[in-house]
Amino acid sequence: MAVIACTKKLFDLSNFQVLPIPEVGYRPLNSWHAHLFKVGRKNCVMIMNDLTRYQVVLYGVRKEHFKNFDNLFLKNLEIALRADQFTDQEINLFLSNMDKFIYTKTHNRSIVGSLNEQIFMTQHWIEKYLPTDELNIVGLNVKLNDSVILKLAEGYPRLALKNALLDM
Repeated sequence: MAVIACTKKLFDLSNFQVLPIPEVGYRPLNSWHAHLFKVGRKNCVMIMNDLTRYQVVLYGVRKEHFKNFDNLFLKNLEIALRADQFTDQEINLFLSNMDKFIYTKTHNRSIVGSLNEQIFMTQHWIEKYLPTDELNIVGLNVKLNDSVILKLAEGYPRLALKNALLDM
């Protein structure tokens, strides 16, 4: 099971059903925070892992994308993991624990702060990749996951996720 904690802006656009965080089955490695922001006139969603701060940015998200957001997120997460050179075994292990999704309100100010910092960087770095019709700008996601996040002992989200998968 995966938990995605969404900001109010994202709930307003997506119409996800708000559920409480489950007491049983909650794992920080399968928990994410998501926020909606704009680049020009395009909606973007950044989804960040609670434990490792690994992130995926989706560019040009429209209302119809939220009808099947679970699959959209898993597909784009897999693309990002492959671009970051995770092995098939690591990818399958990580994604196998995300068969069901629950959407809840944000519950960790530290992660929301990290999200906002990464969004600020995204808004500056994304210009290099535009214009595009791609939902997942792979080069941008790789660059973001190789940027320093001070809250992490490893320093980098990609390295933090690699270490977390080794501990599974």
